[in-house]
Amino acid sequence: MRPLILRGEKVSLGVILREDIQKIWEWNNDREVTKTLADPSDVSTLEEWMKWYESLTAKKLAKRAFAILNEEGEIVGTVIVSGIDFRNGTAEIGYFLGREYWNRGYASEAVKLTLEYCFRYMNLRKVYARTYENNIASIRIRKERL
Repeated sequence: MRPLILRGEKVSLGVILREDIQKIWEWNNDREVTKTLADPSDVSTLEEWMKWYESLTAKKLAKRAFAILNEEGEIVGTVIVSGIDFRNGTAEIGYFLGREYWNRGYASEAVKLTLEYCFRYMNLRKVYARTYENNIASIRIRKERL
């Protein structure tokens, strides 16, 4: 049973489980998914992603990571709150969806839920995201949030 953090209409934010890492690793080696991320040339091993998963509990003060789940409870992507600075009330969010889940409104709702979590439960004042010019979908999400 996966603990859910927040529920929306189309998606929920939940705890990332060990069994999710295989899928996250596959998505992070899909050139279509990674072409809009910070380092589109990155190629990673499953072992690296398992270490990343293990590091999530060690870095709770600086990072929060959530599974984005669809209506059936299936993981469709991830959202990460990083660079958390409680003193200044700031953080950055980053997110991605598996290619097969694009254009369904999942990312828009996941960002909305993540911002709710950041402002309501983490007491942050400013949350930002960097969007690259080739990431048209994220540019649309940013415009929706303004």
